[in-house]
Amino acid sequence: MLATEYPIIEDAATHLAMPDEDIYRFTDQFKEGNMARFFENFEPFDIQEYGRRNREEGETIKLIRQVYFKLRKNKTVEQIADELEESDNISGISEIVGLIKEASPDLDMDEDELAQAVLEKLNNKSQK
Repeated sequence: MLATEYPIIEDAATHLAMPDEDIYRFTDQFKEGNMARFFENFEPFDIQEYGRRNREEGETIKLIRQVYFKLRKNKTVEQIADELEESDNISGISEIVGLIKEASPDLDMDEDELAQAVLEKLNNKSQK
């Protein structure tokens, strides 16, 4: 293992399989005080907002998968909404059903691919 003054950077760079000479060149920039160039294009972001969006996305993917499995059992939108305790969101369930059928008319698509395709369409609609 390399012996630099920056073990965190060293660990990350090693994990990324960077050659030793690149790691030294990179850490030398820090030693020389040339850090400003590393942050020229840095855009701060709200980590809590990022986490919230990821949780929401995970919940949506879970809902899409649940709807997909119930559709494959020939359940109606109303039955699906009732069974998933989403009776107050029948229009949302109906939208997901429509997107699932659009992406996989025969309901034979891989569940991960389908969930991503439907999520992407939902996100595109919400951005318009």
